[in-house]
Amino acid sequence: MGKKLSILKYGLLAAVVLGTAAAAGHFAARHYQATLAIVQQRQAAKQAARQEAQEARVQREKKAKPAQSADATAAQGKDGTAEGLTADMRVKDIGNGRTLYSYDPPTQDGIYIVPYLVKKGDQAILYLSVRHLGQQSIGFVGVDVQTGSSTVFQIRAEEPVATERREGGIVEQFDQPVNARTLQALRTIGESYGGAHISVPIPGGSDDDRMMTAMECLRCKNMVELFELWRRR
Repeated sequence: MGKKLSILKYGLLAAVVLGTAAAAGHFAARHYQATLAIVQQRQAAKQAARQEAQEARVQREKKAKPAQSADATAAQGKDGTAEGLTADMRVKDIGNGRTLYSYDPPTQDGIYIVPYLVKKGDQAILYLSVRHLGQQSIGFVGVDVQTGSSTVFQIRAEEPVATERREGGIVEQFDQPVNARTLQALRTIGESYGGAHISVPIPGGSDDDRMMTAMECLRCKNMVELFELWRRR
C-alpha cells in the first residue's frame, strides 16, 4: 500500500511539473509572437514613413519643375550656344592649355553626382565625380540612380575610393571619365528635372538616400549638352 501511495505521489508531482512546463512554454510562445508582431509593426511603420517622405519630396520637386524648366531655358541660352551653357559655370585655366568647366561643389552632408568638363583645344572630356559627404565612412563604392519605376543606373568606382577629412567630417569620392553607360545616366537624369532618386547600394538603404534637386538635374543636362556640342565640332 505504501508503495502504491509513493507511485501515486510521484505521478502527481510529475503531472504538476509537466503542466507547469507546458504553461511556461505556452506563455513563452505567446510572448515571442507578441514581440515579433511589435517588431514587424515597427518595421512596417518605418518603411511607410520612408516611402511617404520620398513621395512628398517627389511632389515638391514636380511642383518646382515649371520654374526650373524656365531656368533651364535661360541657362542654356536661346540658341544653345557654349556661352549660354557655361553662363553659370566656374571656368578655370588648369594649365597645359586645359580649361576646367564646373559648378560650385556641394557642402551639405549627403551623396552627390557632380559632372565637370575639361577642354583642351578641340578635345573635350566629360568627367563624373561621385561623392559622399558625411561624419564617418560608410564604405562608399558608388550609387544607384533611379529615374523611373524600373530604370536604375548603377554607378560604381573603377578605382579605389579616396577618403579625405574636411571641416566637420569626411569626403569619400571617386572621379572618372564618363563612358557610354554613365553618359546615358547623366542624360536621363537631366531630362528628369528633379525626378531622380540617388541611393547608396547597401541593404536597408541609407539616411543619405534622397531625391536629386531640379538644379542638380539641370546641371547634368547642361554638362552633357556642352560636351556633345564640342564633341560634334
